[in-house]
Amino acid sequence: MKNISIIFFGIIILLFSNSCKNSHTKEIATLDSLMQVVANAENSLLEIDSVKIQKYADEIMETLHKFKEETKTPPSAEDAELLLNYRTSAKSFYAFNKNRKYLNEELFLSIQQLSNLKKDLQKNLISEEKAFEYYKTEVMETRKLLDLISMNIKSTQAEIENCQALKPKIDSLIYAK
Repeated sequence: MKNISIIFFGIIILLFSNSCKNSHTKEIATLDSLMQVVANAENSLLEIDSVKIQKYADEIMETLHKFKEETKTPPSAEDAELLLNYRTSAKSFYAFNKNRKYLNEELFLSIQQLSNLKKDLQKNLISEEKAFEYYKTEVMETRKLLDLISMNIKSTQAEIENCQALKPKIDSLIYAK
């Protein structure tokens, strides 16, 4: 009798575990990976020193102001283009620092959304039809956000390099007058 009870109990557990198998294992694994990528993007965003970026922008604007005050003659077309490129770097730096808060908030919300969807999928709280729709939407929106962050980071790094390349030319332009 005891063996029959154990076998019966084993069959019930087996049936229960088969009926509770999660059909979303692939999606859950993808959400896990995506959450890790989002965390890495957050770290990459934090690696760019906002104080340093602000300092670059302020120095550029001070330099341009100094040029304007000390130079009595209009710059040549080539020099004007150089000054404009330098000012564009400052604008890019200001924009990055302004966008950074938004990007950080969006990263936080993205991780929450991905985590909530993962939990719902693990618990089978969403119908198959809706689960795929929500999954597809979250993956697509997260990828858009990651692309936006990547673009912002790359453009800011390019502006830093551009600014460093232009600085000696701008300094020689100012101090040559």
